[in-house]
Amino acid sequence: MKILRNSFFEGRVNTLGLKILGGGYVYADSEWLGKDVCSPFSRLYFVTRGEARIAAAGREIPMRPGNIYFIPTGVTHDYSCNEHMEKLWFQLNMELYDGTDLFSGLDACYALPVDPAEVEAARVAYLSGTTGGAFQVEALIYAALARLAVETGVDARPVREYSPLLRLLFPIVRASISSRMTARRLAEQLSVSESTLTKRFRAETGLTLGRYLDSMLTCGRAVGEIVTRGDRDIAAVLCGTVEDVQVREGDSPLDFVLCTCETGTPEPLPHQELLLFTPFHPDTRSPYGVSLLRGMPFLADILLKIYQCIGLNWERAGNVRYSVVYRPQGDALDK
Repeated sequence: MKILRNSFFEGRVNTLGLKILGGGYVYADSEWLGKDVCSPFSRLYFVTRGEARIAAAGREIPMRPGNIYFIPTGVTHDYSCNEHMEKLWFQLNMELYDGTDLFSGLDACYALPVDPAEVEAARVAYLSGTTGGAFQVEALIYAALARLAVETGVDARPVREYSPLLRLLFPIVRASISSRMTARRLAEQLSVSESTLTKRFRAETGLTLGRYLDSMLTCGRAVGEIVTRGDRDIAAVLCGTVEDVQVREGDSPLDFVLCTCETGTPEPLPHQELLLFTPFHPDTRSPYGVSLLRGMPFLADILLKIYQCIGLNWERAGNVRYSVVYRPQGDALDK
């Protein structure tokens, strides 16, 4: 007997996690309208009837039956429907071990042809409310994401390998990221010393653990400085404060200078060759790092709608002209 094993397959499958955040079968009309929308999740559409449009990066794409439409996480886009459209729609994240999305860093929307019969079968399966139907829809989503991974180029990205310790660390950070989280608390949860955790993290990612936690929340980048002895040997590496440094771009995003703004105007810092600059998942629109708070306008919009509804309910509760009249009917439930 001969067994052929693919370690890449097992490693890749076990480091990817599909999360369906929302979805449904939508009957859209002219109210389906949005401008400059940027979400912390990807959107996947299977159009069954009608027509609409999406636009991003100066390119407009008509949405018609027989196609898959994909808007990656972090892509600012517009959408609209003039008359009528029906679609099977999902909000999703394809998370890697370090908490980033497989499709992050893209800057466009994508359209791929699909067999309308498969989409119709998925629509029926989705509305069936059965376990078998759920598996059938999930299979269609995975098939679409597999094609999109090749189409978008993320399939060709190098795969970063992490040790078992960091594989345990990243889910903990994602689940409870907050200002109270420290390297010591994380080390206690992982039953290792703080020194072991911070050294391993820095060796595998190139960042200190504290700066990584700060970057995840706020800036999306980190800066540091190499301190040398007189013989030019490295004596230490110091972490700086991102807010004190400004990036001045040259002829291209790769040609930049780190500047200080202490005098009110950007002035290049000395010894640029000794300065370290690490962007967090840069993309074409944000070459110097992307903050996890980039999707905050979307979340704030949802919260504002919730607060508005709460306010309306309180106003109605205090309005003497807004009341509920109950008239007992005399049956067993009213006694």
